[in-house]
Amino acid sequence: MYVSFYKGIGALPGCCVAGPPDVIGQVRDWRRRMGGTLFGLWPNAASALSQLAVQLPKMPGYLEHARAIASELRDVPGVRVVPDPPQTSMMHFLLATTREGFAETVRALATEQGVWTWAEPMTTADAAVQRVELSIGDATCGFTPSEAAGVIARFAV
Repeated sequence: MYVSFYKGIGALPGCCVAGPPDVIGQVRDWRRRMGGTLFGLWPNAASALSQLAVQLPKMPGYLEHARAIASELRDVPGVRVVPDPPQTSMMHFLLATTREGFAETVRALATEQGVWTWAEPMTTADAAVQRVELSIGDATCGFTPSEAAGVIARFAV
């Protein structure tokens, strides 16, 4: 099991991994290879622990909200939810738009509605498809599922 400290919990960057000894052994090797052995990360873990009591009770509601947004988007042309249905309070969207179209939509949403979405998308193998990640939290729950879906649907050509 992998738990991100900053996604959902809202703490400093880092994570906690739990599992059988053979899996943890592999994680330990890859952590070292990828440069994740910084000295003195206890403040990051402490910040996660302090946030956990506040955020953990909200997680079922975040998941419910994520699934409601995904449901609203399920039949929208040019928007694909991954995974569908979401298994956590985070999901990805594959959007039928170019990088330029994406940037135009970001500016239009900020100007017209005062809504800031993503600075830029993640690339995919198809230049006409952009990928973004949405983590559900307090700010996202300020939008109804229909409102959130309306914002996301604007990105599809």
